Amino acid sequence: MKKIWKYFLLLLSTSVTAQNLVPNPSFEDTVACPTMGGQINLATGWENWGITPDYFNSCNTSGFIGTPVNGWGYQVPADGNAYAGLACNLSTVPNVREFTGRQLSQPLIIGQNYFVSLYVALSDIPSGNCAINKLGMKFSTVTFNSGSPPPLTNSAHVYTTAIVSDSVHWTRISGWFNADSAYDYIMLGNFFDNGNIDTLNCPTTSGTVSYYFFDMICVSTDSLDCPPVNLESIKENNFLTGGLKIYPQPSRETLHISSPAEIKAVEIYSIIGKLIYTKSFNSLNHAVISVENIPNGIYLIKVNMRENHFISKIQIIH
Repeated sequence: MKKIWKYFLLLLSTSVTAQNLVPNPSFEDTVACPTMGGQINLATGWENWGITPDYFNSCNTSGFIGTPVNGWGYQVPADGNAYAGLACNLSTVPNVREFTGRQLSQPLIIGQNYFVSLYVALSDIPSGNCAINKLGMKFSTVTFNSGSPPPLTNSAHVYTTAIVSDSVHWTRISGWFNADSAYDYIMLGNFFDNGNIDTLNCPTTSGTVSYYFFDMICVSTDSLDCPPVNLESIKENNFLTGGLKIYPQPSRETLHISSPAEIKAVEIYSIIGKLIYTKSFNSLNHAVISVENIPNGIYLIKVNMRENHFISKIQIIH
């Protein structure tokens, strides 16, 4: 009877302690607000494990490493106000990668199954971006640093075989794996060399990079501790969002904007901030604009209401 009771307590203890083993999973906790690129170490617990991984946080208002607008484009965090940024491939310099890593809250148990989940989004870098696959997470029993990055072993514990080309929405990468070591560190990035990744729209011009944002990192024995985010519920930080809708997405010929507040004007900007379209309205609640003459691409749209404004990203495809 005592053995049965002890076994029950062990099961109860295991179920209670199941949790996300990644501290600061969404990069929200800060040592200090980032002031320039390459400062991933200012996200509490996260470290530079290769080249100069970046830290983006809305606390920075300079426009270069803030959120949602920054020097790499426009992306609302999947959670909170921050995310990491990594160059996962350079078209002109083979096998150069950026990595970030950190210690888990406790080592993994050998033989235990773990669920892994992370979110990535391709950036809008104006100089040219290249979509790739093989992005993911790898576990380690040792640490690395900027001068001694992890080797490209053409393997990772959880990664995507599909090319991630979406720069409008976040893409979830997830899966189960069985721990074969007492890993106590994780690292994020692309751990495959150039001969083992697939690419999409990768010009060979200088400056072309596969740059991705990373957010909402989770490792747990229970997949319920890593729930999928409702991408439609992600709100535009620091701007009015209640009840406003912009559709269809992507847009081909016309774009509809509906709002409970009166719409005064609509402006469309290139991803680097150049105004390319503007139209004023006489206090409408539903506006329709033509995008037929706007080239294919990712743009920022600003909707001006009587007392507030809303900024979001749109995609135009003809």
